[in-house]
Amino acid sequence: MSLQDLADSLSMQYGVTVTAQTVSNRLGGHKRATRTMPTPDYVHVLLDAGNGSYISRPDYDRWREHNPSAPSAESIRRRYGTWNKALLAAGLEPRHVREYPGLTRLDAVLHIAHFLRATSARTKTAYRLWSKVNTDAPSVETLRNFGRWSELLEEATTVEARYRAQDVELPTPIPVGNKGRRKSPIRTVPL
Repeated sequence: MSLQDLADSLSMQYGVTVTAQTVSNRLGGHKRATRTMPTPDYVHVLLDAGNGSYISRPDYDRWREHNPSAPSAESIRRRYGTWNKALLAAGLEPRHVREYPGLTRLDAVLHIAHFLRATSARTKTAYRLWSKVNTDAPSVETLRNFGRWSELLEEATTVEARYRAQDVELPTPIPVGNKGRRKSPIRTVPL
């Protein structure tokens, strides 16, 4: 039965005019209008923004301030998975991706499990602050290489709970340290 058929049936049953849109809204079908752009247009936008050469996300964001109809950098990143993959799709050479030898998904999960054990927070923002103090932990950006935050967090929650139930210390993951990244320390302001 279509929405229009249902609307007509309700109109006849209750003696009032009911539209298909009203039925859709009542059934939870009202959605926020979203702007979608075909994938090839994302490629053209990247090429335009960078004048045919590499463009960083911050540079793209500055370019977008003058081109508000262009998609956000985050929309482009989501479409391709990473900013570098988007650049590759546009035929642009991305900058070197930093890798941490030996760091595995298990290490990423263990770092998050240590974060969970040390704090009551579960957000990326809280992890980012925690990782600045615990400099051997990977940044949120590095964790993206191993999956979505929600997936890693769920896995880390399970691991942490399993070790806590056995009253055993969590294994020590491979430390990342500051190898080339700009992980600025937390600055304290005197009162």
